[in-house]
This record gives sequence, structure tokens and C-alpha cells, in this order.
Amino acid sequence: MIATKWISQGPLESLSAIRRMPDGDFIVAGSTWLPLDGGPSGGAEDVFVARYDATFSAARWLRKLGTPSSEMVIDMDVDDEGRVWLVGETLGSFDGTPNRGDTDLFVAALSRQGDLRWVEQRGSEGDERPTRIAVDACENVLVAGATNGSLVEAFQATGFDAFVLRVH
Repeated sequence: MIATKWISQGPLESLSAIRRMPDGDFIVAGSTWLPLDGGPSGGAEDVFVARYDATFSAARWLRKLGTPSSEMVIDMDVDDEGRVWLVGETLGSFDGTPNRGDTDLFVAALSRQGDLRWVEQRGSEGDERPTRIAVDACENVLVAGATNGSLVEAFQATGFDAFVLRVH
């Protein structure tokens, strides 16, 4: 039997990643236009991440993050201790400097309790389209994706070119 759990019942929500933890809990990440219990809306579309018990009957924690513009989570990595790393796209600015192109990529790190540890944004004059994130035991963060801008110094993309970027 397959059970269904509604995470959000808004008109424009999406769930982008789900991971099973060693203790049986689940961590999910996605994007929403709604002001969820994890915090106020940052603007248009925001990112959310939540930890649920093994039966999806109770949320252990729920967090949102965003800017006054739209954000969308693309991928997530979680370590055995429950620390979470998200990668996504933003039309806004997490650090107060203007968005560098149409869409910049961002990486956010959360503690095992869901508290924001840090967020870093990278961009060029073009579009950054992250597709995957990987984090090792030393917390080296790698992001893969494509860009049509000069995300790497002295390199200008010709169309959308693939990249692997060490972020933190």
C-alpha cells in the first residue's frame, strides 16, 4: 500500500529532493509560495526544508529561506549527522549585492536542527543552472551545473557550458 502525505496544498509548490536518514526520518526540500510555519515569506517563491519522522506523521522541524525575489531549490545533500546542504537558483540576493545575472546559484548549509549555518551566492552576467550538490566528510561543497556566462574567471561560455564549482 502506498500512502500519500501532503507537505503543502498550495497552488505552486514543488518538492525537489528527499533523503532517508539512518534513524528512519526523512528530510525533504522544495519551493513554496506560501508562508509556512517555518518562517515568514521572504518574497515571491521561497525554499523550504523539513525533517519528518519515519511515518511522515510529524514534522520535527521546518525552515524557509529566501530573498524578496524568487528562489527554487534544485538538489540537496545530507550527512549522517543530519546536516543539510541545499543548492538552488535565485533571482534575488542573499548577501545584499545585486543579482549578477538573470539567475544566480546559491548554496545554503543548515545544522541538524535546521538552523541556517551559512548561505553563499555565485553568479555571472548570464544564467547559472545548478543540477547537483555533493559534500564530503570535511564539508567540501561541490556544485555541478551549466552556465551561459563567465562564472569562472577568464572563461566565457559559448551557449550553456557545464561546470563543477567548489563553493565552500
